[in-house]
Amino acid sequence: MINSRIIILMASLISLAGCGDKQIFTETSCSIDSVNDSGDLIVATKGNGILTVAGWAADSLSKQAPETITINLVSSAGVVSKFTEGKLTVARPDVSAVLNAPSIANTGFGLSEQLESLVPGTYEIQILQQFPERILVCKSAKSVRID
Repeated sequence: MINSRIIILMASLISLAGCGDKQIFTETSCSIDSVNDSGDLIVATKGNGILTVAGWAADSLSKQAPETITINLVSSAGVVSKFTEGKLTVARPDVSAVLNAPSIANTGFGLSEQLESLVPGTYEIQILQQFPERILVCKSAKSVRID
């Protein structure tokens, strides 16, 4: 039996295949701290509601913050849906200190968007970090259940 995480990873890589000649890595540092102001692993919401995702993202190896991030929602079948994108604008001195990278103080984000066109179900939240020469895919332990 194929592990569901492998299927999701394969779907993520396929969804990024059109990203040109950028390299795609699958491991980096990120965290979803809250979904709709909840720290729960699975947060329930209505299908037409507003979803707010807050956390941080950085490349722990190069000690860089991405130019932009994209939040994807990945269904249990491995279908990747782009939810929203944005920039890192929130100061996170805690992250900078842990990564020993004072130059990346602004690694935090808080992004909100209305949910649209998603069937009810549970979706894993995934962060794509866009750098000039690469895209890093970062999976989180958080999920959203759309009722």
